[in-house]
Amino acid sequence: MVPDAADPVCVYVLIPTYRELSLLRKALAALAVQTYRNLTVVVINSHPADETSAFLRDHSLPLHIIEVEATEYDFWTGAINKGLAWVKPRTGAGDCVLLLNSDVKLPAEGVARYVEMADQHPQALFCAATVSDGHYQSSGCRVRSWAWALTAHPLLGRPFPATAVPDLIPVDMLAGRALFFPARLLQQIAPVDERYLPHYGADYVFSCRAKREAGYGLYILSGLTIEVDRMHTGNKLYRPGVGLLARWRALFHIKSAANIKYRLRLVRVCYPGYAIPTAMAMTLVKSLVEASLGPLAYRLFGKRYR
Repeated sequence: MVPDAADPVCVYVLIPTYRELSLLRKALAALAVQTYRNLTVVVINSHPADETSAFLRDHSLPLHIIEVEATEYDFWTGAINKGLAWVKPRTGAGDCVLLLNSDVKLPAEGVARYVEMADQHPQALFCAATVSDGHYQSSGCRVRSWAWALTAHPLLGRPFPATAVPDLIPVDMLAGRALFFPARLLQQIAPVDERYLPHYGADYVFSCRAKREAGYGLYILSGLTIEVDRMHTGNKLYRPGVGLLARWRALFHIKSAANIKYRLRLVRVCYPGYAIPTAMAMTLVKSLVEASLGPLAYRLFGKRYR
């Protein structure tokens, strides 16, 4: 299917996936009913020639879908980089990119809302507010103290829907599960090195670079919400019932948001030079305390779950 040119801005939707066809089908079904029609969906498949490839080859959805092949060793960052490399030479003036995790079902007006906000704020990146189990999850963070690695996550833990919330919430780093930005940004900043941050943290680095190196604003778009399955995200780690051994193993797992090595690398890349020594020390301490005490420690550091 050819994208609908009636909507002037082409939105390239990048979805990385690895053998999760049931989730991908739901994400694509949500894209198929978007009110904004000028979409090119790029599925980056880290297990090509599988059931996902077969589905994409034979699907009957009213979507223009391209499959880009990746490998099982690419993880999130490598897969996204392959997708961005495909998109970059094909974008025109005014086009936009949406990074979308396969467990995200975008509301029907989602892309239209993103395009509207990008038109009003052309020098900005946006991420929809994330909801799970009736409560807000993190969609980005503000840094309260760079030197002490103290962060605040707007809306996190509050019951949904919240009242008296500004439509645009400024942050210092944005999550990548539904990250929207102008395609021209790809000409202004370098991609994140997948060898340095193969999975978690790369979205924070990408958005932080956009703000620091290219002068973009970063915003959580509270008026647009997405529902995610928390058991398919790093947010599940500190829920009640997750045991001590599982939490400690997560400190070293390549696909864990708690991985110590990658949390420290995030500090080295994103934090100002003066703050790096103390911020790295604090990050290490927080990681060990969180793994030891679980939900209790997580709440002590200003993060709440239901």
